[in-house]
Amino acid sequence: MKKSKSLTVSIKTIFLFAIIATLFQTHIELRFAQAQEQTSGTTVINLPQPAIDGPVSIEKALLERRSVRSYRDEPLTMADISQILWAAQGITEPKHGLRTAPSGLAMYLLNTYLLSGKCNRSFRGHV
Repeated sequence: MKKSKSLTVSIKTIFLFAIIATLFQTHIELRFAQAQEQTSGTTVINLPQPAIDGPVSIEKALLERRSVRSYRDEPLTMADISQILWAAQGITEPKHGLRTAPSGLAMYLLNTYLLSGKCNRSFRGHV
């Protein structure tokens, strides 16, 4: 009797998981369709390739990381913008679409937007 009850609970759990997964997949497909609608008719700007071999180790960067609230009065370069966007959500493996930031099931539900005030090039469109 105990094994039968355990099996019933397991089947119910699997069924519930299947329903949730189906709803989640539907949600993802709707989000993808909305994102495609939002970007239709926009201009894509090709950014320079990011630097992936910097002069500072990850350990040193973590050790010396601090928030800074004093900024230079200079516009960002395209290379700066490319590096920032790549660090946020850059594609690290094009074949599978893997990115710099982790995501459960590689769903990547976050969108990254750039709002520019001062940069060396005018941005109008989807980057």
